[in-house]
Amino acid sequence: MNHNYTMMIKTQPMPSPSGDLAKSLAMGVPVVLGEVTAFLDGLDGGGWEIVSHSQSVVQDQIATTFLAKRPAVGTPLNGS
Repeated sequence: MNHNYTMMIKTQPMPSPSGDLAKSLAMGVPVVLGEVTAFLDGLDGGGWEIVSHSQSVVQDQIATTFLAKRPAVGTPLNGS
């Protein structure tokens, strides 16, 4: 099956620069995931599935990248 892919990068401020890094990263995921999911639902007719994400700390920001895919136009959803 052929797929279309897209990648998004979302940044947000570190909730607590002096706090626990793992906790700060985990706290940010649900907020960003909700925003990205809402955006993808309206992108080119929707149908996107997030297949991967990664987080990095850049200065005082958390940068989260998302890789999403969907079946290519004209590709049957069941693969037949």
